[in-house]
Amino acid sequence: MCKNNNSIPATNEETERCGTLTAWQKELGIDKDTIGRRLSGFPSITGIAANGSVLNFYPECIVRQQCEDVLNTDLACANERGFFHQDGIRFGTHVAWAQELGLGAATVMRRLCDAPSISGKIKEGNVVKFFAEEVAIKRCKALIGTEHQADTSGFFELGGDEYGVINALARLLNVPEPTLNRRMKGADYVFGKDIGGRVYKFYKVETARKLCDEASQDIPVADSTGCFTHEKLLYTTAYRFAQDNPVSEKTVQKRMKDIESLKGKDGSKRIRNFYPVDLMRMRCSDLLGTK
Repeated sequence: MCKNNNSIPATNEETERCGTLTAWQKELGIDKDTIGRRLSGFPSITGIAANGSVLNFYPECIVRQQCEDVLNTDLACANERGFFHQDGIRFGTHVAWAQELGLGAATVMRRLCDAPSISGKIKEGNVVKFFAEEVAIKRCKALIGTEHQADTSGFFELGGDEYGVINALARLLNVPEPTLNRRMKGADYVFGKDIGGRVYKFYKVETARKLCDEASQDIPVADSTGCFTHEKLLYTTAYRFAQDNPVSEKTVQKRMKDIESLKGKDGSKRIRNFYPVDLMRMRCSDLLGTK
């Protein structure tokens, strides 16, 4: 039986299952080079393969012990670009961040050498260090996007395209920032600096406009009274209802919190939550004197 320590495990060649690096690669799903590096310095057993070739074989006990962390199924696996999301945070290897930030891998590694990290697997199955986006940007911000400097409005031009940060795009397109953030999820971006030198993600104005146009095609628009009709029901916002009735907007929102809202545009073309007017009257009847 193998012992889980740094010494070479005791094996019984007559009963221990042995295989070549290629065989273990196929069985364990681990990159062959990774297995080879983990077994460097461990004795192999010379044997004959099915095709008659003389090859080196390694006992299963040694292979599994040396690749124990790689075989840990609880570790997050990165995509082909070297990133994964965990608890809402984007993590990447130093190589992945180097590619994304347009910096040298060695430069990024020097910046991140003592930074907090977590273990994860890259696409090939190797276990490496992953660094949070916030950490990578903070450590490398002095080197990022020096040629991508936004003006006071939050935009810059790159390759003939205009780029902007989320808050600048939200102002331009008259869309709430949280809404725009949701729509831009997964969209391509570049890193750049705002007028104060802080590093942010910048998105193409054209992409943001297109995504907002597509998302708003089927959204109803309120009339001058702040209402619209949907399936024969009159809808308005909690804000507008509170303006027309002796009740606060916050109170209306609390009483409607378990009701699914309908997205619509108010008079300023901003996307808001709309509720059936009759239902709001019923939920607030004790305050309106309409019991």
